[in-house]
Amino acid sequence: MHFLDLVRALSAVVGFTVATGTAFAQGTYPDRTVRIIMPFSAGTGGDTVTRQLAEKLTAKWGHPVVIDNRPGAAGINAIQALKQAPADGHTLMIGESGMIAITPQVLKNWPYDSAAEFAGITTTFKTYYMLVGGGQSQHDSYPKLIAAAKVKPGDISYASNAVGSPAHIAGAMMADLTGTKMTHVPYKDSSQMFQDVAGGSVSAVWATAGSLRPFLDSKRVRVLAVGSPQRLRGFEDIPTMAELGGPADFLVDNWNALFARKGTPAAILAKINADVGEAMRSPEMQTRLQALGYELYTGKPSDL
Repeated sequence: MHFLDLVRALSAVVGFTVATGTAFAQGTYPDRTVRIIMPFSAGTGGDTVTRQLAEKLTAKWGHPVVIDNRPGAAGINAIQALKQAPADGHTLMIGESGMIAITPQVLKNWPYDSAAEFAGITTTFKTYYMLVGGGQSQHDSYPKLIAAAKVKPGDISYASNAVGSPAHIAGAMMADLTGTKMTHVPYKDSSQMFQDVAGGSVSAVWATAGSLRPFLDSKRVRVLAVGSPQRLRGFEDIPTMAELGGPADFLVDNWNALFARKGTPAAILAKINADVGEAMRSPEMQTRLQALGYELYTGKPSDL
């Protein structure tokens, strides 16, 4: 056999081995522990739902699915952790509409391009935001809060978990549309943010029912209004902004979704999409979502 013939033969063997090896790897995904990076603190609504999802995926895949909490920096801590992982589907990340779609548009020098660097797998759920004040606050209704803001511009404050987050946008919209001036107080940690609202050092915050649950149950905070088209299931006693005098079209919602590194094989993304969708539609997950005030919201990678 001539040398060039030998090279061609060996190349064919190597190519066949790589191709079949890749197919095998995709066919047996996962073959080890899967890590889901979480941009929220442990115990928040998105974290709680994802942990239950991880339990279901662990049972289905036969390999542990673990949660790696990386809160802070408007999601950059979580994004950086995903960027440093191989594009093989064994490291995934939960992203929400703030850090994926909103923040890159409102912060200068945002260091990542969501569409170019991440592979969307599927949305998991969506939720609407609630306007919440301290349980002992004198501003115990939405009209009272707005009235106070008009009397003393800047005296009423609203918290958020990051600049450019849905909570920040909601607070800014509320002030703008009601013709008031309010002070924005951004936080790095959601738990501390809720504690300060409950304690009265910050007047209010826009947040989801899932993240607020411990504070709602203990009556440390009071829901003043919901930013949804109609009253939320499970919170039928809480009026919408429109019912309280407006703005009539005030709407604040948010979605959570699962992402991988760009370059992750399409077959792996499709498998994760199918398995996550099946798990999210299970009765147990539906019960969890309803308890937290969330709505099932899944679809194809192309939808995301």
